[in-house]
Amino acid sequence: MIQLSLRYSWGVALPQASFELSLSRFQAGVVASFFYIGYVITGIPSGFLVDRYGTKPVTLASLFLLGLLSFWIGFSRNFFELLLAFLLSGVVAGPIFPSSMKTAAEKLSASSRATGVGALESVSPFAMVAAATLFPFALYALNWRFIYYGLGAFSFSVFVVYSVFAPNTKPNKRAKSALSLTLTNRRL
Repeated sequence: MIQLSLRYSWGVALPQASFELSLSRFQAGVVASFFYIGYVITGIPSGFLVDRYGTKPVTLASLFLLGLLSFWIGFSRNFFELLLAFLLSGVVAGPIFPSSMKTAAEKLSASSRATGVGALESVSPFAMVAAATLFPFALYALNWRFIYYGLGAFSFSVFVVYSVFAPNTKPNKRAKSALSLTLTNRRL
């Protein structure tokens, strides 16, 4: 939910942040795009990391780094800091969805797996509703930066809960990257 909230947050923070940081419309759009660029770049490699090391250590690293990066976004003073913080946020958010899917596949029984995946899929609309409902209050009561301070604090809170309660999947030290599998597949 944290990576989804980061995706949705910029649209709410944009008017106030753009004014405060003197961003052009082009720059404001580029900031939003850089999260997705980072996220797409790490799509396949993050799945490899999850397969190789298990879900728990990879997700914990993502949650911790997303907490730090959320605070960095809130403390950003210019376009380039925002750009880099959003790009890196996309990069470190990449493993969260593959970790969730692997946990559902390995830890849920066949009879409850579809329900688990359905619950995972409902997180996106829930995050959108939560962001659209809560972020404007933070924006107008405080400042756009407090959206990101809140996301950082939430990420650290989830980190603690996840470290205590979340199961780990079996790491596969012999996992191969998608690129190596593609290059060695003679059927392609």
